[in-house]
Amino acid sequence: MTAIQDSVAPVSDRESQHVLRCSHKDYISADLIFNINEFWVGAISSDGRKRGINWAGDFTGRPGLANDLFDAIRGAALNKKPPSIRTLITQLRSFWRFLDAFEFSPINQEMRRVDSVVQLEMIHGVKWLRPLSEEYSPPNPEVYRVVSSIIQNSLNNLGLPPIFWPVAQNRPSVSRKDSPSIEQGIRLVRILTSEAHVIWKRWERADSLAELGKVLDSDFLSCKRNYKVTEADMHATYRSLIQKSGNPLPSLKDFCEFIGVKWGWMPTKWWPRHPIGHERAGAPINLENDLLPGLYPTGGDLYCLSNLLMARSGWNSATTFALDCSNPERWFRSYGEGLVWMYSYKERGGNWQDTISPENHAGHSYQIIKRLLERNVKLKSLISVDPSKCELFEIALRSPWVAAHDSKNIGVLGDHSMNQMRAYLQSLIAKYNQGKDSADKLPIFRPSDFRDVFAEAVHRGGNYSILLTQISLGHKSLASTRRYLRSLAWRRESEEKLRDLMTELFNQIEVHRKIDLTVLRARADGVDVTQEQINRLESYRKNITYSGLSCSDPKNPPEWIDPRNPRDGSTNCRQSHRCASCPKGRVFEESLPHIARYTVELEWKRKKFGDVRWYQSTDCLDFEVYTETLKQWPANKVEFYLNLWRGKIEAGEHSVLIFSAGV
Repeated sequence: MTAIQDSVAPVSDRESQHVLRCSHKDYISADLIFNINEFWVGAISSDGRKRGINWAGDFTGRPGLANDLFDAIRGAALNKKPPSIRTLITQLRSFWRFLDAFEFSPINQEMRRVDSVVQLEMIHGVKWLRPLSEEYSPPNPEVYRVVSSIIQNSLNNLGLPPIFWPVAQNRPSVSRKDSPSIEQGIRLVRILTSEAHVIWKRWERADSLAELGKVLDSDFLSCKRNYKVTEADMHATYRSLIQKSGNPLPSLKDFCEFIGVKWGWMPTKWWPRHPIGHERAGAPINLENDLLPGLYPTGGDLYCLSNLLMARSGWNSATTFALDCSNPERWFRSYGEGLVWMYSYKERGGNWQDTISPENHAGHSYQIIKRLLERNVKLKSLISVDPSKCELFEIALRSPWVAAHDSKNIGVLGDHSMNQMRAYLQSLIAKYNQGKDSADKLPIFRPSDFRDVFAEAVHRGGNYSILLTQISLGHKSLASTRRYLRSLAWRRESEEKLRDLMTELFNQIEVHRKIDLTVLRARADGVDVTQEQINRLESYRKNITYSGLSCSDPKNPPEWIDPRNPRDGSTNCRQSHRCASCPKGRVFEESLPHIARYTVELEWKRKKFGDVRWYQSTDCLDFEVYTETLKQWPANKVEFYLNLWRGKIEAGEHSVLIFSAGV
């Protein structure tokens, strides 16, 4: 739960002017300083600050160029979060490495060394973007655009004309690792939900023990020397100490002084220990592993619950961390019976993201946040009084992701926590995969994968509508949505669907000598169609009437629908044009074209035969029923089919049928 890792390097007096200070509102109190003196003096891998497997190579210093760009670099870092500043530094390193590779190349030995923004020319932009040799690779388009913007801003600040660099085009395809499948995502959600229930049970158990236990103060122990102290007593005593002292995070020293035990001496004879069968069997009850986790969320709890919320909501990590719970109206509202509408502001996109959550489901988004807020309310009260308890107290005061790191420090999740969250998922999946066959093992998950899986699930569940997927993901443009759906996992699944479709298509031709589109679509959607279901489908098709409806009892129609039917189970109803007026008629989605056709036929009859005969016939009643029935479909679809059949009748392409009960 360390707030910032490897973000601040020691700064000497000579380097003190070559720094970037984080000015983002959430990190002002942390006073984060990023040393960028490397752009003046150069950087080598042996330097202790350049540790790590991601170091891309050494580069030389360019003090003149760094001085010229420094103001523009500070402007680019203004109001940025620490991860964004780190990214900016990495992008500048890429440009410094390019200049070294370009100038050291044998074919460019006549080029003078660049150590001023004035010495940069169009050729540098062209060669960086489109290298002609393998001495360096072309930059990511975003890296190129950021560096180009800094250079142009620097020239403008110095009162110099801009230089022309070609525009970087985005790459035509998305290059990314395979995203986990929906089925794998669902499995991991179930694992995370199970872990969340373990957290709830731990808190409930600690609360129950605290209610049952005795408060151990110095007077109690002196009066009852033979009393057997239990774990419940420890929880009850710890919470009594918090209540009486007003300190939500008393130390072990405070605890010992409260019960009258000399600090530094462990009373092993009566101090309670975990029983056999416990994961820490034989270990004494202590503050960090028992009392604190029983009362407050831990860092591990936050890693679990934040990943679960991202999986449930489809939010990314930035939106999840930005959740503002300083006021209930800022993060949720009631959304009908049993549902809650939750929302958080996505700073990068400049818009609100939302999700709908069941109100009382223990493993869903609303209950996750609600229970965290109930548990860390005392921690937030302490932060408001003593901000030094939390390095990033501005975030902690509004965030639900607050945990007790130990008796001295309070931690909060943020963009700085991504490495720990990835490590948590990796450990959880490794534990799940133990003893599993390779086919049943889960792949490596990253927190960002949950949004990709969510996008795929919404796209499939929304009948492959990109618009519905865009709305669910809260994207401003369809381009962002398409980028999610162009993942390798989606392409891979599409290829599998196409293969299954072709297999089923040729199977129907080979076995049945015909193609049944309904069965084909069902099997393409993963439905295992049984022979019983096929028989029901055939029966349904046989019972489809002229008006496009199905009859629940075709051999026993009401007398006022078909007066001549004997109703002995031997004869089908002959008034199949009147099904919409019959209580035994069943309307389906695909009935629309048929009902529209017969409605238009009734319109035609009314015009041809006059009002007297019209109002004396059953067609008058049927027309009213059919007109009301059509209101079940969208008006534009109804109008389309009505105009279609009107045109066919007028063109002579369709003949109106006259039934015995009609005019």
